[in-house]
Amino acid sequence: MTTAAWGSGAYGLSSMLTGVRFTDDMIENGEADRLCRDISPVYFVNEDTVPSLFAYAGNDPIVTKGNRTAMEKVFRDTFGENGNNYTYIFYPFSGHGLLLDPVVEEIYYKTLYDYCETYFGY
Repeated sequence: MTTAAWGSGAYGLSSMLTGVRFTDDMIENGEADRLCRDISPVYFVNEDTVPSLFAYAGNDPIVTKGNRTAMEKVFRDTFGENGNNYTYIFYPFSGHGLLLDPVVEEIYYKTLYDYCETYFGY
């Protein structure tokens, strides 16, 4: 939700998500950036984060490459390259609905079922 991932669009989106109307003063004094960080998922990943499965689309006009890259990086930096606490699945041809990669979708659902069995016991 930060400007690093969303550009100046982060302010509008974060304003909608927080219910706070961002003013020019808030942008200038850094308050808007703080609020963006407060709701940005990358700032919630730490060594106590539960095992996570996440999927991103290669042609998503909403969740852009910057977002995808930031999440992948924070998980990799926190848990290492082997991904023992996370699984990242990429849908190269899909948009936001993840509808155009049937082979990847099979992998995703197999991984999801494995997570349910491993972490929830069913």
